[in-house]
Amino acid sequence: MGKALSPKRIAILMAFVTLVGFLYKLTIGILSTSMVLIIAAIPTFLVFVCKLAYVKNMHQSRAAKKKGYFAMALATTLFVIVFLLFSVFKIGGIDIHNENRFEGWIGILFIAFILLMFILSIVNLKGALDKTDIIVKGIREITFVSALADAVMIVEFLVRMLKPYVTFAYWDYVSNYAPLALGVIMAFVAISMWVRFARYKP
Repeated sequence: MGKALSPKRIAILMAFVTLVGFLYKLTIGILSTSMVLIIAAIPTFLVFVCKLAYVKNMHQSRAAKKKGYFAMALATTLFVIVFLLFSVFKIGGIDIHNENRFEGWIGILFIAFILLMFILSIVNLKGALDKTDIIVKGIREITFVSALADAVMIVEFLVRMLKPYVTFAYWDYVSNYAPLALGVIMAFVAISMWVRFARYKP
Protein backbone atom coordinates (compact mmCIF):
# COMPACT_ATOMS: atom_id res chain seq x y z
CA MET A 1 0.00 0.00 0.00
CA GLY A 2 2.83 2.37 0.92
CA LYS A 3 4.45 1.81 -2.45
CA ALA A 4 1.16 2.39 -4.26
CA LEU A 5 0.76 5.75 -2.51
CA SER A 6 4.35 6.92 -2.95
CA PRO A 7 4.79 10.61 -3.86
CA LYS A 8 6.04 9.66 -7.31
CA ARG A 9 3.02 7.49 -8.09
CA ILE A 10 0.64 10.12 -6.79
CA ALA A 11 2.35 12.76 -8.96
CA ILE A 12 2.02 10.53 -12.04
CA LEU A 13 -1.67 9.92 -11.29
CA MET A 14 -2.34 13.65 -10.84
CA ALA A 15 -0.50 14.36 -14.09
CA PHE A 16 -2.80 11.93 -15.91
CA VAL A 17 -5.90 13.58 -14.38
CA THR A 18 -4.57 16.96 -15.54
CA LEU A 19 -4.10 15.63 -19.07
CA VAL A 20 -7.75 14.50 -19.15
CA GLY A 21 -8.76 17.99 -17.99
CA PHE A 22 -6.72 19.56 -20.78
CA LEU A 23 -8.35 17.37 -23.44
CA TYR A 24 -11.80 18.28 -22.11
CA LYS A 25 -11.08 22.01 -22.11
CA LEU A 26 -9.54 21.85 -25.57
CA THR A 27 -12.63 20.04 -26.84
CA ILE A 28 -15.08 22.61 -25.50
CA GLY A 29 -12.80 25.37 -26.75
CA ILE A 30 -13.04 23.92 -30.25
CA LEU A 31 -16.79 23.43 -29.93
CA SER A 32 -17.18 27.03 -28.78
CA THR A 33 -15.42 28.18 -31.98
CA SER A 34 -13.42 30.82 -30.12
CA MET A 35 -9.63 31.10 -30.42
CA VAL A 36 -9.39 32.68 -26.97
CA LEU A 37 -11.12 29.68 -25.37
CA ILE A 38 -9.00 27.23 -27.35
CA ILE A 39 -5.83 28.97 -26.18
CA ALA A 40 -7.20 29.11 -22.63
CA ALA A 41 -6.84 25.31 -22.48
CA ILE A 42 -3.06 25.49 -22.91
CA PRO A 43 -2.13 26.22 -19.24
CA THR A 44 -3.72 22.94 -18.19
CA PHE A 45 -1.39 21.14 -20.59
CA LEU A 46 1.51 23.10 -19.12
CA VAL A 47 0.48 21.93 -15.65
CA PHE A 48 0.52 18.35 -16.98
CA VAL A 49 4.03 18.79 -18.39
CA CYS A 50 5.23 20.44 -15.18
CA LYS A 51 3.90 17.59 -13.05
CA LEU A 52 5.85 15.17 -15.23
CA ALA A 53 8.89 17.42 -14.78
CA TYR A 54 8.36 17.23 -11.03
CA VAL A 55 8.36 13.42 -11.19
CA LYS A 56 11.61 13.54 -13.15
CA ASN A 57 13.33 16.18 -11.00
CA MET A 58 11.95 15.51 -7.52
CA HIS A 59 15.26 13.95 -6.42
CA GLN A 60 17.55 16.04 -8.61
CA SER A 61 20.03 18.71 -7.54
CA ARG A 62 19.03 22.34 -7.03
CA ALA A 63 20.85 23.22 -10.27
CA ALA A 64 18.78 20.68 -12.23
CA LYS A 65 15.59 21.94 -10.60
CA LYS A 66 16.50 25.50 -11.52
CA LYS A 67 16.77 24.44 -15.18
CA GLY A 68 13.37 22.80 -14.91
CA TYR A 69 11.90 25.95 -13.39
CA PHE A 70 13.43 28.00 -16.22
CA ALA A 71 11.48 25.88 -18.72
CA MET A 72 8.30 26.47 -16.68
CA ALA A 73 8.83 30.23 -16.59
CA LEU A 74 9.57 30.34 -20.33
CA ALA A 75 6.51 28.26 -21.24
CA THR A 76 4.28 30.39 -19.01
CA THR A 77 5.63 33.60 -20.50
CA LEU A 78 5.10 32.42 -24.07
CA PHE A 79 1.54 31.36 -23.24
CA VAL A 80 0.75 34.71 -21.59
CA ILE A 81 2.06 36.60 -24.63
CA VAL A 82 -0.09 34.53 -27.00
CA PHE A 83 -3.13 34.77 -24.73
CA LEU A 84 -2.83 38.56 -24.41
CA LEU A 85 -2.35 38.86 -28.17
CA PHE A 86 -5.53 36.94 -28.95
CA SER A 87 -7.39 38.79 -26.18
CA VAL A 88 -6.53 42.05 -27.94
CA PHE A 89 -7.62 40.49 -31.25
CA LYS A 90 -10.94 39.56 -29.64
CA ILE A 91 -11.49 43.14 -28.50
CA GLY A 92 -10.75 44.25 -32.05
CA GLY A 93 -13.32 41.82 -33.41
CA ILE A 94 -10.73 39.41 -34.80
CA ASP A 95 -12.03 36.04 -33.61
CA ILE A 96 -14.14 33.19 -34.91
CA HIS A 97 -17.60 34.71 -35.11
CA ASN A 98 -19.69 31.54 -35.46
CA GLU A 99 -20.36 31.35 -31.72
CA ASN A 100 -22.25 28.38 -30.36
CA ARG A 101 -24.61 29.48 -27.58
CA PHE A 102 -24.71 26.20 -25.63
CA GLU A 103 -28.25 26.81 -24.42
CA GLY A 104 -30.12 24.68 -21.90
CA TRP A 105 -28.68 21.65 -20.15
CA ILE A 106 -25.68 21.38 -22.47
CA GLY A 107 -24.46 24.83 -21.46
CA ILE A 108 -25.11 24.11 -17.79
CA LEU A 109 -23.10 20.87 -17.96
CA PHE A 110 -20.22 22.60 -19.71
CA ILE A 111 -20.10 25.32 -17.07
CA ALA A 112 -20.46 22.78 -14.24
CA PHE A 113 -17.44 20.79 -15.43
CA ILE A 114 -15.33 23.89 -16.00
CA LEU A 115 -16.32 25.20 -12.58
CA LEU A 116 -15.33 21.86 -11.05
CA MET A 117 -11.93 22.07 -12.71
CA PHE A 118 -11.58 25.65 -11.51
CA ILE A 119 -12.27 24.53 -7.93
CA LEU A 120 -9.82 21.63 -8.27
CA SER A 121 -7.18 24.06 -9.52
CA ILE A 122 -7.69 26.23 -6.44
CA VAL A 123 -7.54 23.17 -4.17
CA ASN A 124 -4.29 22.03 -5.80
CA LEU A 125 -2.94 25.55 -5.46
CA LYS A 126 -3.72 25.62 -1.75
CA GLY A 127 -2.19 22.20 -1.26
CA ALA A 128 1.14 23.39 -2.66
CA LEU A 129 1.46 26.52 -0.54
CA ASP A 130 3.56 24.89 2.18
CA LYS A 131 6.10 23.44 -0.25
CA THR A 132 9.61 24.83 -0.67
CA ASP A 133 10.70 22.88 -3.77
CA ILE A 134 11.07 25.32 -6.67
CA ILE A 135 9.50 22.82 -9.10
CA VAL A 136 6.46 22.56 -6.85
CA LYS A 137 6.32 26.35 -6.67
CA GLY A 138 6.38 26.40 -10.47
CA ILE A 139 3.47 23.97 -10.57
CA ARG A 140 1.63 26.19 -8.10
CA GLU A 141 2.17 29.27 -10.24
CA ILE A 142 1.13 27.62 -13.50
CA THR A 143 -1.86 26.07 -11.74
CA PHE A 144 -2.91 29.59 -10.76
CA VAL A 145 -2.58 30.69 -14.40
CA SER A 146 -4.67 27.66 -15.37
CA ALA A 147 -7.33 28.67 -12.83
CA LEU A 148 -7.44 32.16 -14.36
CA ALA A 149 -7.87 30.60 -17.81
CA ASP A 150 -10.72 28.48 -16.41
CA ALA A 151 -12.31 31.69 -15.15
CA VAL A 152 -12.14 33.09 -18.69
CA MET A 153 -14.03 30.04 -19.94
CA ILE A 154 -16.63 30.32 -17.18
CA VAL A 155 -17.26 34.00 -17.93
CA GLU A 156 -17.55 33.38 -21.67
CA PHE A 157 -20.00 30.50 -21.29
CA LEU A 158 -22.10 32.43 -18.77
CA VAL A 159 -22.30 35.37 -21.18
CA ARG A 160 -23.35 33.10 -24.05
CA MET A 161 -26.03 31.43 -21.94
CA LEU A 162 -27.47 34.57 -20.33
CA LYS A 163 -27.26 36.96 -23.27
CA PRO A 164 -30.43 35.67 -25.06
CA TYR A 165 -32.49 35.89 -21.86
CA VAL A 166 -31.11 38.77 -19.79
CA THR A 167 -31.07 42.30 -21.16
CA PHE A 168 -27.72 43.86 -20.37
CA ALA A 169 -26.06 46.45 -22.56
CA TYR A 170 -22.52 45.37 -21.67
CA TRP A 171 -22.52 41.63 -22.38
CA ASP A 172 -20.09 42.07 -25.28
CA TYR A 173 -17.92 44.33 -23.16
CA VAL A 174 -17.67 41.67 -20.45
CA SER A 175 -16.95 38.93 -23.01
CA ASN A 176 -14.25 40.96 -24.74
CA TYR A 177 -12.45 42.55 -21.80
CA ALA A 178 -12.57 39.80 -19.16
CA PRO A 179 -9.87 37.74 -20.97
CA LEU A 180 -7.62 40.79 -21.23
CA ALA A 181 -8.05 41.68 -17.55
CA LEU A 182 -7.28 38.14 -16.42
CA GLY A 183 -4.42 37.99 -18.93
CA VAL A 184 -2.80 40.98 -17.22
CA ILE A 185 -2.88 39.07 -13.92
CA MET A 186 -1.29 36.11 -15.72
CA ALA A 187 1.46 38.45 -16.90
CA PHE A 188 2.26 39.40 -13.30
CA VAL A 189 2.56 35.70 -12.47
CA ALA A 190 5.01 35.20 -15.34
CA ILE A 191 7.07 38.18 -14.18
CA SER A 192 7.16 36.85 -10.61
CA MET A 193 8.44 33.52 -11.94
CA TRP A 194 11.41 35.22 -13.57
CA VAL A 195 12.12 37.09 -10.35
CA ARG A 196 12.05 33.80 -8.42
CA PHE A 197 14.30 32.19 -11.03
CA ALA A 198 16.86 34.99 -10.75
CA ARG A 199 16.91 34.80 -6.93
CA TYR A 200 17.12 31.01 -6.70
CA LYS A 201 20.58 29.82 -5.71
CA PRO A 202 21.55 26.35 -7.02
